[in-house]
Amino acid sequence: MDLEDIIGKHIEWKIKFRRALDNKERLDVNKIMQDDSCSVGKWLYSEGDKYARFPSYMTLIKKHAEFHKHAAQVALEANAGNVGVVDRMLAPGSPYNSAFSEISIAVRKLMKEAGL
Repeated sequence: MDLEDIIGKHIEWKIKFRRALDNKERLDVNKIMQDDSCSVGKWLYSEGDKYARFPSYMTLIKKHAEFHKHAAQVALEANAGNVGVVDRMLAPGSPYNSAFSEISIAVRKLMKEAGL
């Protein structure tokens, strides 16, 4: 996985939440909460550990886990059909968006540290 892909994969979550709301699909909140169950998490804890020597790698691991906690909260509200709540949770300045931004910052720092 390319480090830039990490940012794109997390942008896709908003699309998943919207689709679930529109189609009244159930999201697996427990799975979403696990930071090692998505493709990025699987990569971070396997091939991505080649970046473990860089300080921002651990920051990325931490921020990725925080993101998944917020994503699970959004999924819980989406499952309940709380469209307004989900809209607020995905809005700029929300903890969810802040967590996403922190992942993006950590990825960019890691890329800089790794000379990519």
